[in-house]
Amino acid sequence: MTENRQQQQILEEEQNRLSKQRRQLSAILAKQLQSAYINGAHDYSKMLLNQENASTLERMIVYYEYLNNARTSQLDALKEIVAKIDQNKTRLLQKQSQLADLSNEQQRRLDGLKVAQAEQVEKSKALQSTLNATKTAIAYLRDNEKTLRDTLAQLQTVKAQTAQSQEMVGLNNAKGKLPWPVTGRIGNRFGAKKHTGLNWNGVLIQANEGSNVTSIRQGQVVFADWLNGYGWVIVVDHGEGFMSLYGHAQTLLRDVGDLVQSGEPIAKVGQSGGQQNPGLYFEIRHKGRAVNPIEWCRKS
Repeated sequence: MTENRQQQQILEEEQNRLSKQRRQLSAILAKQLQSAYINGAHDYSKMLLNQENASTLERMIVYYEYLNNARTSQLDALKEIVAKIDQNKTRLLQKQSQLADLSNEQQRRLDGLKVAQAEQVEKSKALQSTLNATKTAIAYLRDNEKTLRDTLAQLQTVKAQTAQSQEMVGLNNAKGKLPWPVTGRIGNRFGAKKHTGLNWNGVLIQANEGSNVTSIRQGQVVFADWLNGYGWVIVVDHGEGFMSLYGHAQTLLRDVGDLVQSGEPIAKVGQSGGQQNPGLYFEIRHKGRAVNPIEWCRKS
């Protein structure tokens, strides 16, 4: 852009110089024509007709030839200057057109840049909003997980005080043979990343809403209530430090203290606790530590 403006300035200066030369030559020719008119353009023929002396005649002929040659040379120079002016004017118009195109392109890019900057600002705001929402969501999940851990820890502490009318032998002798609590496809697997710093401690089984959720082993219900982030939850103690947890239920079919058998319905599949689709959140814990349900339940 700067180079084109410099070239335009050079062309404009050349145009001014040529125009000045044209005015000067035009003025000289005008004076010569005026002088010829005043002296009489017919002097040359009069001299011949009057037969003035030879030396005078010869000097006058040389004078007129010199004058005519000068006029011809000046006319040629004037024609050349006019031609150069026309050429220079054409080049100047081309350069002005190029500058106009460059200016328009520069304005278009500037407008595009402004739009892009505005979009970037909006994206930045949206990203910050998403980041804030994510931080809030992570904090919410951490709180929910802490509530679950604290609840299970309390259950572990007080379970010895709960009355039992049947023997509970744990799950060790049934590892890899336990039935799944509901039929469906596993969506989120144990150990997969849930959010930054958070992993799944169980599995999410996608199932039909209202389907029966059954106990994976005989045991006793030690928790049947609402937990933030997990909805309606029921926890069964199987003895020997083993517990199974069933969340996002539509409704609970057993109460705290109830003894249940393997395969007995204890809840209904739902989507409580903020789930978009119906399913069952399922955990197995041993002495408070989550274990992978896939390793304990039968291969489907």
